[in-house]
Amino acid sequence: VMALCRPFFQRLVLHWHAAGLAKWLETSVQQRTRSTTYRMLQKADLSIVLSTFNRADAEKLFAQRILVVNNGIPDPCPEFDHEVLPLRRRQGAARRALFERLSLPPVPAPGGAEPAGVVRVLYLAHCTREKGLFDACEGVLSANRSLRAHGNPAFFKLSVAGMFVRKDEKRAFQSLLKDPQAAREIEYLGFVSGEQKLALLRDSDLFCFPTCYPNENQPVNLIEAMAFGLPILTTRWRSIPELFPRSYPGLVAPNSPGQVAGALIQLAAQETGETFREMFLANFTLERHLASLARALASIETVRPDPTPDVLAAMGARPAGSPAVPGALP
Repeated sequence: VMALCRPFFQRLVLHWHAAGLAKWLETSVQQRTRSTTYRMLQKADLSIVLSTFNRADAEKLFAQRILVVNNGIPDPCPEFDHEVLPLRRRQGAARRALFERLSLPPVPAPGGAEPAGVVRVLYLAHCTREKGLFDACEGVLSANRSLRAHGNPAFFKLSVAGMFVRKDEKRAFQSLLKDPQAAREIEYLGFVSGEQKLALLRDSDLFCFPTCYPNENQPVNLIEAMAFGLPILTTRWRSIPELFPRSYPGLVAPNSPGQVAGALIQLAAQETGETFREMFLANFTLERHLASLARALASIETVRPDPTPDVLAAMGARPAGSPAVPGALP
């Protein structure tokens, strides 16, 4: 399809949402696929990537210009200032009181369903090992063991929202929940959407996503958590650290449930998450994304490039100055 379309368009612009093409070209495809990819996609006038980390994919195809444009989503929490921010501040004060062993009671969940002392942790993603499900579970269980050992009345309750992709991983998760202590500290909600999803993001205390997914790029679930002002625990993995301030304490090494446990306690005791809402508004709204995308597209030079000989040949067309042939484009 691209071979048919290329001669009719002045510019080639690649907008990268996935990640890992450079490695894929080198390690996972035959020479014919590699050659075709280079022939059709190399030397794009503009490659737009989501992060500095992902420049490598565009550089692999010798893009003439590479610009970073962050992802963007519609604001899922426009009521943040009036409804969610006061809740975040109360939650933060209650958590600090718990971990400093003061007398201020924790903020109860809506409806009073949770007992005092619960710190609600949300995992919202595909339920896979690579996405960090089992590291999140092990981290929560380990953190709770540490709290009990120190006589702290707080404990973490992990809500898992998402669908399983692999049957063996679903069985492993179900086996984990057969332990009564694990079943008390971890709940599975299945796939959530709409108001149920928004309520989880609004009412949780922390967001936990310790991913090591090979093609992770700029996860939308982290941007959604930012929009709700949730303190975030995630991994130093691929482009994810670019979303956060330097030395942010919620970043852990991949495949490190012990670090997840320690970071959960640190974030619960110190982080309120208010700055994440500010980061969302400054960098990840749909309006800012579209404005940045428009500026990137406008930056392309206006001089019309000559189509490459390979593309012209694919259509039976001819480079400028070559002899005319029957059926060639004018």
